[in-house]
This record gives sequence, C-alpha cells and structure tokens, in this order.
Amino acid sequence: MLKQDGSFFGVPLEIGMFEIDNLEKVPNREGHMCFGCGSANTAGLKMKFSSDGEAVYARLKIPTHLCGWDRLAHGGVIATILDEAMGWAGVRLLRRYVMTKSMTVDFLKSVYVGDTIEVKGEVLERINDKNATLQSLIYNHKNQLCAQSTGSYALLNFKLAKRLKLMSETTEKYFKPLIDE
Repeated sequence: MLKQDGSFFGVPLEIGMFEIDNLEKVPNREGHMCFGCGSANTAGLKMKFSSDGEAVYARLKIPTHLCGWDRLAHGGVIATILDEAMGWAGVRLLRRYVMTKSMTVDFLKSVYVGDTIEVKGEVLERINDKNATLQSLIYNHKNQLCAQSTGSYALLNFKLAKRLKLMSETTEKYFKPLIDE
C-alpha cells in the first residue's frame, strides 16, 4: 500500500513514476497486443509488473476512455486488472503458463479513471502441479483497498501450452525462459 513515506507494500517507490523502484522488473514482450499488458495496444492498460519474489506489483492510471459512467472505472476493467495481476503472479512466482478457470471480484470502493492505483498479485496456494489459487488487490491513491479478487488458475508447463497451441512462435520464444519445463 502507498504509505506516507513514499513506499508501496513497504517497498520504496520512485515518486511520480509508474514503475516500482528497487524491485526486479518482470520482463514483458515488447510490441504485443494484450489488453492488460501489451505495449502495442493503444486502447489497453499497458501494465508493467515488478516483483519482490513474494508478489507482483504494478502502478497505473486507468485511461479515461475506460470509464463506466462519469469518472468511475468500468467494473470489467477493474476485473481485468485483477486478473492480469493474478496471471503475472502465476507466471513470475510459479513459473507456469496460467489460464483463469474462475475468479471472484469484490468491489469495495469506487475506482476512478485518471487516478493512480496500485495493484498486488500473489499466490495463495499451489494446490498441485496443475492448479493454484491466486489473489490480487487494488488500492487507490488514498491507500484504501478498493477491489480484491481470488481466482482458480490452471497451471501449464511449457510443453503442454505448446501442445495445446496456446502461443504463437513469437510468444513461445518470450515465455520459454520464464516457464519451467
């Protein structure tokens, strides 16, 4: 959470920057079109994650074109942000390609487009080699918990994801170093 001393979840931030300082940057494939994290998607969120080895974190401003009514962020966009954080937590922390099986979202406080939010994704439980429970949280600039999600995720190793044709050759080259065989 963003604290008065300028830290987020106890980790120092670069004030005014949208990347968390002093954490390992989670590598992201340049030029792809993912709505959540794709750098080439002009309508997307362009989320960038960092990790302390226990969780993944992101800071972002939800673009104004993703509003519900007035300045409220659309609930589907909030759910997407939460899902993206859980997905990257699975990739980074479990070293698996992950697919959402189900997720629940609790909307606790309004989230506004144009405001800075902080997102945390983490592993709650690795059930077995094929399943995990993940969690994500969204905090507003006032350090208030605004939304949270818990999800059930399928874990796929690289060979299975490739066999199921879940990735292009370009995506395969990107994910191979991040995913355990």
